[in-house]
Amino acid sequence: MLKNLSIIIIAIALFIIGFLTYGDFLTWTLPKMNGLKFTVNTFSGQFKAIIEFSLTLALIPISAGLLWRYAPILKVQRRVLTVLIIIISICLFAYIRYQSIANEATNYLRHGPQQIDVIEYQMSIPLERFNIATYMFFGLIAGSAISYFLLRESKNSK
Repeated sequence: MLKNLSIIIIAIALFIIGFLTYGDFLTWTLPKMNGLKFTVNTFSGQFKAIIEFSLTLALIPISAGLLWRYAPILKVQRRVLTVLIIIISICLFAYIRYQSIANEATNYLRHGPQQIDVIEYQMSIPLERFNIATYMFFGLIAGSAISYFLLRESKNSK
């Protein structure tokens, strides 16, 4: 019972942290390129994106706890490795999305306005299209699956 309570407390704390830091995270994850400025031109999906990001963070301890219990994963080293695999998978999927946005921005610079006197371009992307939180969620699922298949212990090892 105490383990479940600590997992829930950590999940709530991560949800709150995600909710409060999403704006900074979004700014941090946008590619920085000379001559290009990103602007968000719609706020219709902003709340959905914040909730999705916060839920993904909150699901990290919940997913790890469920894996520990139902896989089962009993050894402390394997439990720590489970969390690391999940976090690395989330970061990897977020990086994949970052790279796709950077490629899109590079293509925009190459094939964008051809005015010589323009010093800084502005690229507008709707927040719904940025969807890095969705990629992070898929990273959570992939990391959980990888952890399940690689780290589960056989029933005989109890």
